[in-house]
Amino acid sequence: MKPKHRLFFLTIVFSIICVGSAFSQQANGAKPPFTLEITANVEKGHSERWDFVNTSQSSVKAGSTIVVRIRKTNCSDHELSKSPADGGPQPWLFTVRDSQGTILKSTAPRAPHGWIIGGGPGLLRGTKDMFLQPEEAITDSVPITNGYDMSKPGTYTIQAIQHTSNDPASPLVRSNIIRIRVLPASK
Repeated sequence: MKPKHRLFFLTIVFSIICVGSAFSQQANGAKPPFTLEITANVEKGHSERWDFVNTSQSSVKAGSTIVVRIRKTNCSDHELSKSPADGGPQPWLFTVRDSQGTILKSTAPRAPHGWIIGGGPGLLRGTKDMFLQPEEAITDSVPITNGYDMSKPGTYTIQAIQHTSNDPASPLVRSNIIRIRVLPASK
């Protein structure tokens, strides 16, 4: 594919992702400034690349650490902060349900504002590195089993959620829902 065609193709794909995700994530009819996507799958043959296209069910053995990857894409026309104003961890909230649809309570340590304390990218304060530019995406890995007991065999669903600002009353943006099948541990 020629570079000119590749750029056009990527622009179309980005537009579809932002607009399509925005329709499913609208809060009170307003278009959110970003979209969220979640996956637990890596690309086949590439253990370091996460597969955000094929987010179908993943299977793991009971007792395994389950890591999810979240991609936040700026769909606005202005830059967004990559981290909360207080310099704390990424404000990921999760809805994790077991096979019966029961929402699991988090056992993760939480910051005072209720966000799960997790990793996040290293950012250089006072630089553009602190901001997500329009059409730019950032990804973050979260070991979800550090905050939720998914040790029993069954199928679990996970959805990432984030407020549109640091205000806890601000609208929420929700990711797609992924399924993780936990198989019995081998003896």
